Amino acid sequence: MKKTILFTTLFTSLLFAEVPPLKPISQRTFAQSQYIPDISLITDFSYLYQNKSLDDNQEHQEHSHAASNANEGFNFNYAELVLSSSVDPYLNLDAVFHFTQEGVEAEEVYFTTTALEYGFEAKGGQFLSDFGRLNAQHHHTWNFSDNALVNNYFLGGEGLSDLGVQLQWLAPLDNYLMFGVEALEGGNETKFSNQEVSDVNVSKATSPSLAIAYVKSSFDIDDTTLMMGLSYIYGAYNNEETHGLDKHAFIGNKSIYGADVTLKHYFDSYSFLSLQSEYLYQDILGDSYDIEPTLTTKTDINANLSGYYTQLVYAYNQNYRVGIRNERLLLDEKLEIETNEITAKNSIMIEYHPSEFSRFRVQYNNAKTFNKTDIHSVIISANIAIGAHSAHAF
Repeated sequence: MKKTILFTTLFTSLLFAEVPPLKPISQRTFAQSQYIPDISLITDFSYLYQNKSLDDNQEHQEHSHAASNANEGFNFNYAELVLSSSVDPYLNLDAVFHFTQEGVEAEEVYFTTTALEYGFEAKGGQFLSDFGRLNAQHHHTWNFSDNALVNNYFLGGEGLSDLGVQLQWLAPLDNYLMFGVEALEGGNETKFSNQEVSDVNVSKATSPSLAIAYVKSSFDIDDTTLMMGLSYIYGAYNNEETHGLDKHAFIGNKSIYGADVTLKHYFDSYSFLSLQSEYLYQDILGDSYDIEPTLTTKTDINANLSGYYTQLVYAYNQNYRVGIRNERLLLDEKLEIETNEITAKNSIMIEYHPSEFSRFRVQYNNAKTFNKTDIHSVIISANIAIGAHSAHAF
């Protein structure tokens, strides 16, 4: 009886209650955080001076889109639009669009699982490979204004980014230990390619044609962190190149072995000293053809290349950082290296961070080409970001 009276009273109250009028459209609110992904825009500008024209050396980078610091004088390097959001309890979705004066491209568009058990995580789409230490980092997170020589030469000026899938496993240990594998399309024509080479009757390599594996580990000793990694790439390399009136083709495979180490010590919340180094060794095996002016007999190629960079960065406080970097390439003459190819470089930089959303850097490079020519350059850069942007990897 009491329940019946209570229900009747509530129903009558609702029925005769005064319903407030709807607010005008201009005053209605929308919970944007529930429907709109995190959005950020990162811009990069620079001024380049060097004592030799870019036409006379290989300071410019091979790339899938416009290279940074490509021209003497002022450069608009890129505007990077980043979208990131949780899809549901099982997936995240990220997209990075790269805008330059030459156009726009989808640099990364991928999904990541969030609910796999036993320490597994999967990724699929177009993404930067986690090979090594530097490759997976976007340009605006680099400590120097240009890519390391060895990464540029072996993986491309903007890094190894491709369509494929990735699977990582985090070991259930007190210290960080992660194993990862990737299967990629292999369509990076400048460094790895599965393309058809019709002149020598070679069909496209089976996709996916690029396999990557790595293991990464780290541990802390008081305020010091040590990170280490070993990486491996194996992929098809079918490539055609034209130099003047001569046309060449190479049909074969590449293997790249990598080792990296990072040692970082924090003096306080903002002040730190970071030592980072990476060594890559590349083995190329296949057949080289001279196609034009006439097709000639193939030449067997077995060439070994290697290189490294080592950089030291000191953050004095939240606003100021300085750094030095030493780089070397050890190239095999069997690859017909251009005499103006840069094979060694030393750099020094100082940068100022007014906040976490902007950085201004001055960098000096002293580079040497294969024929021992000195190239001096100065890069003044400004990197400015707006919007919500996820934290960068350590």
